[in-house]
Amino acid sequence: MDNLFALPKYVTWTPFALSDATGFIPSKHQRFRFAQGEPSLMSSLMQPSPFTRVTALLMVLMVLMSMLLASVAQATTFTVTNTNDAGAGSLRQAITDSNADNSATVALPHNILFAIAGAGVKTIATLTDYPLITRPVVIDGYSQAGSSANSLAVGNNSVHLIEVDGTNANIFNACFHFRPGSEGSVLRGMVVNRCPLFAVVVSTGNITLEGNFLGTNAAGDTSLGRGSVSLSTGSSPDPRAVIIGGPLPAQRNVIAGNSTGISVINPRGVVISGNYIGTNAAGTAALGGQGIVIGTSGNAIGPFTIGGITATPGTGAGNVISGGEGSGITVDAPGSGTTIGVGLIQGNLIGLSANGGAA
Repeated sequence: MDNLFALPKYVTWTPFALSDATGFIPSKHQRFRFAQGEPSLMSSLMQPSPFTRVTALLMVLMVLMSMLLASVAQATTFTVTNTNDAGAGSLRQAITDSNADNSATVALPHNILFAIAGAGVKTIATLTDYPLITRPVVIDGYSQAGSSANSLAVGNNSVHLIEVDGTNANIFNACFHFRPGSEGSVLRGMVVNRCPLFAVVVSTGNITLEGNFLGTNAAGDTSLGRGSVSLSTGSSPDPRAVIIGGPLPAQRNVIAGNSTGISVINPRGVVISGNYIGTNAAGTAALGGQGIVIGTSGNAIGPFTIGGITATPGTGAGNVISGGEGSGITVDAPGSGTTIGVGLIQGNLIGLSANGGAA
């Protein structure tokens, strides 16, 4: 094995004795001899060995990595600890603080989590509308202790413990409104009902709604109304899809008791899949409300996806759309000149319960 500490080839050494006149100089040292014309002792010792080079390189890399990590935006967690409408520990304050913190990114959004003391459903009654959401943030109702997501392919066994009652919110607004700047946000595991016009309004792209009960009570068996979803993504700065639901049981939203469950204007990659719309959480009884309406304010509609490939309609990516007074799915083209782009409607169960019976 090579000696990593080897001296330069023109340096030799021999041990020699040195009188210890002062009493503290060691009696044995190394004496260096240099060939004529070769570098001095100091310059020779400054010659880097392979070991020195590797060590120096590692140190430089460690410094650069530390600087890089220090410069990376660190998302923040805001915790809701009470059901107050405002003030420290409230949901309103958490949204306000999230909006004020510009460190969140699409890849690393802020988190709003819940840790409200006590058992049972925690109802937060809004006295005014919440601030518009303008930063990427994950609002996760399932973070409340005792909550759990659905795991059933048919039906729903989720436990929702965070409810937002929008009875007193501004009549011209929604309980939650995702605006440009909030791309990458997720609303998950929340119960939202009795809102002014809509439970959720999305006016940008790359937003996900999953595992929510919108328009029902926390058990998902009673309609409380005004829990619909409105999307308008045509002018979004982010072309990525707005996703409502998904093929996994945990992603299923229950949206019921509304005049229209989901209304989409100028869809731009909207995906609506795996939801129960117009029924109770179990998918067995009607709670009312029209299903899905796709429209445009211009002369083009699409792309959009309602449902998806599934072995059994109404499961996986397929939606169950039933229990309403109007149409299950409406694609509203205002005139003969309207162009309908790539639109996929597939695998949905319309007019029946989740198990294929009457709803």
